[in-house]
Amino acid sequence: MPSGLDSFPTTSPTTTINDFHQSMMGFDSAYLQGDFSFMSNPPARIIGMAEGGVDWLNLELDSPSSGDFAAQSVGQEYHTGYMQPFHAQPSVSIGLESTFHNRDHDTGAARYDQLRPQDTNQPAIHVSDSQHSAQQWPFDHTRHPEPQRYQLPPLRQILQGTIISDGQDCGNTAKSLVQLLSAPVLPEIDLVQDLSIMSAMDLLKNSLDLYFSEFHSVLPLVHIPTFDMTKVPTVTLAAMSCIGAMYSDDRQGTDQSWSLSEMCLQMIAWLGGADSTNYYDPAYLIASCLHQIYSLGSGNRRLYQNADCSRGILIGCLRGMGLLKSRISMEIEKEDFKHAAFIENPESEWLRWKDQEQDKRIAWSSFEYDCSLCTLTSRRAAVDLPELPTHLPCAEPLWDAPTAQAWAALYSRLSPTARGAPTAKIIRNLLAGKAIPEDLPAWGKRLCAQKIGRLLWDLKQLDIMSTPEYLKLPSMSAAQKQTKSVLLQGLNALCESMYTLTSTAELIHYNITSLICRYSHLYSADEAMDLVVHIVRASASPSRHLDFSLISAKRRLRSILVKNPSKARKLAWHAAQIIAVANEYLVSAPCEILRVFMGYIFLLAFAKYGPQPSPESAFGSFTVRLDLSNRIEGQRTATTTWIDVGGPASIGGVKNIYDEGGLKAISQEAQMILRKMRFWGLAKKFIRILESFDYNED
Repeated sequence: MPSGLDSFPTTSPTTTINDFHQSMMGFDSAYLQGDFSFMSNPPARIIGMAEGGVDWLNLELDSPSSGDFAAQSVGQEYHTGYMQPFHAQPSVSIGLESTFHNRDHDTGAARYDQLRPQDTNQPAIHVSDSQHSAQQWPFDHTRHPEPQRYQLPPLRQILQGTIISDGQDCGNTAKSLVQLLSAPVLPEIDLVQDLSIMSAMDLLKNSLDLYFSEFHSVLPLVHIPTFDMTKVPTVTLAAMSCIGAMYSDDRQGTDQSWSLSEMCLQMIAWLGGADSTNYYDPAYLIASCLHQIYSLGSGNRRLYQNADCSRGILIGCLRGMGLLKSRISMEIEKEDFKHAAFIENPESEWLRWKDQEQDKRIAWSSFEYDCSLCTLTSRRAAVDLPELPTHLPCAEPLWDAPTAQAWAALYSRLSPTARGAPTAKIIRNLLAGKAIPEDLPAWGKRLCAQKIGRLLWDLKQLDIMSTPEYLKLPSMSAAQKQTKSVLLQGLNALCESMYTLTSTAELIHYNITSLICRYSHLYSADEAMDLVVHIVRASASPSRHLDFSLISAKRRLRSILVKNPSKARKLAWHAAQIIAVANEYLVSAPCEILRVFMGYIFLLAFAKYGPQPSPESAFGSFTVRLDLSNRIEGQRTATTTWIDVGGPASIGGVKNIYDEGGLKAISQEAQMILRKMRFWGLAKKFIRILESFDYNED
């Protein structure tokens, strides 16, 4: 996938915004077309090899009249229906350097809402300190763009089209929301007199409150102490609000989330097309990252395709800013930008530090989004591991310090590790078996787990390509065995270091780290997980009875699990630990939805095709509960014995996974926990897969 800004189609002097959208959609379809047919034409080769995963986001189980299809149709309506031709003015240069940060609402909104020739006397866009080391080629051309050859319609006109349905305008609140988001920033609350504007402001505020209460701890990207909704660019507010509104319990919240998402999608495209220097504004990149995460979990295929294509732009911008950059192995890992004992001006140093820390968090958040997309689609990552930031994010108490004085006091007392540990050093020591620093922040541990998980994913891909079905190279499994073992042990150590928790935020980081660890154990184990995925995917397909590879896959999986029962039971225990983590505290995010689903389908396959307990097993009638943590006294011994000798096993309310009706009971528990994550449309897709699975087929 193109990773730079040149992935946009070029435009002619007579290009309209409608043509621009259509050319973008054509580019998306042409590029992604090869990946869309796997459900209707599953691979016919023998399943004795690993397939390398599946793109779950492209899975379509609904008929053309279903909600997903309807949502796509409604979403595409404004691309073609409401827009009138807007003829370009030749040699018009579009500049938003001042308007994107303008606090004069009257003049700023006017310039933002209708494009004007660039004023050469306007100040240049501010470049943060962390951007001085930016890569100058091939990204520097976007800092001083050439005059555009087209003129976009006003943003308000574009956003107005997103709320038109059945040829009738929506209510006053929706119109006022368009008016608010068409400006660079919101007006001061105490200056608002219009009731519909006040209602739209309340809608945004409530959605932002839900964002901070439900999602911020999952990805602590926004600096809350300096956050002011009347000073943050509206594109960022729209991205945050569409996620926040999604967590609302009522139907109206779901509709508002969808509307805000559609507006945000258009705002991101409009701002980037109007002035490419916006690609280097941290607030714009935060909006892009958050909206792409929303798109992954929305369950909407069109939004997912847009996120897949936009990922290259996001990563390319981070490279252009120098937030992601290649480094040689001999580079020295620098310490903090300023020694803790010398903070002469706390206010200015706090704001400077905040900008640098925020840039670092944008890069790490984009990396986690990239990992999520890879996990959900089994596609190659866009971020290279060597170009990640040299240091991990700081501890949350420092990031959340409410004032400059509080920040300065904490900064002088916290260790360098808590202020931002060197990434490579931490992972080197971890893999060497050394103790993990006690003051290493929880998000830092989670990011280390993400990086190790990516390494295991890369090794898996190399192993797949060496198989006879691809390159017919000698198998790399033997050579990678020790490396995989060291990496998996590192993941285990990270999880165990997080057993003692002091906050809900740390609990969230622990849960995600644990899910990464357990899922890594599953997909790193030869081809068992790949076969399970193929069986479930093919079983959910309407043409499953004609899929002869499904029969081969079931035979192959049964052979693998029965041949080494101890290893099979250990994998089943890892799958059950995913359920244990989800039951302890459910983290509602797109990739976590997939990992919970994968844990359940592995248990389903294990109970159906794996080694069955014999009556004379050492356990007798004693049943081991697999979805309990080893932190519980005696649980480690019980599970170790079960892995070695077998016997009855239970999870949740399923008394024995081997009993008649056990498969359906496991599936019902899986559907119940996925319904708790109903806010994300992706969860509904996985529920439908479980509902369509035939538990009686052999």
